[in-house]
Amino acid sequence: MTTNKIVKHGSLLLFLAVNVVIAAITITAALLTWRSYRLAFQGEKAPGRVTALVQSMDNEGDCCLYSPLVEYQVNGRTMEVVGRGASTHPSYKVGQDIEVLYDPMDYSNAVLNTFSELWIMPTILGTTAAVLFVTLNFVAITGLFVARRNG
Repeated sequence: MTTNKIVKHGSLLLFLAVNVVIAAITITAALLTWRSYRLAFQGEKAPGRVTALVQSMDNEGDCCLYSPLVEYQVNGRTMEVVGRGASTHPSYKVGQDIEVLYDPMDYSNAVLNTFSELWIMPTILGTTAAVLFVTLNFVAITGLFVARRNG
């Protein structure tokens, strides 16, 4: 195999690998979007109250990030959900009221009824996948045309 063919095969494998990663990001974004959509438009609402702030470590292992632990009631059952957004400065106070969206078929499938809880991850992942897809495929296809023209 000539060096030129090896480079073309390597480029093709890289092109395919990048698109597999982009597809995985896209599928994840789609699943998160579907979950958020179902909860936002088919879920039930329940009043909730912050009962505690859950501490966790940040990516460097430093303390502390805070997420609200929210208690809500469905058909006489007390349920809990931990907010997905963690921050160094708590966004909620213990005792604060907040609305919860839950799946009427699975009461434990719940989120806080805020834009960031429902839509921030699908938006970030979907946008990232779209930008990567357009940019990397444009570069790859342009490179293929240039390589083909030169040789």
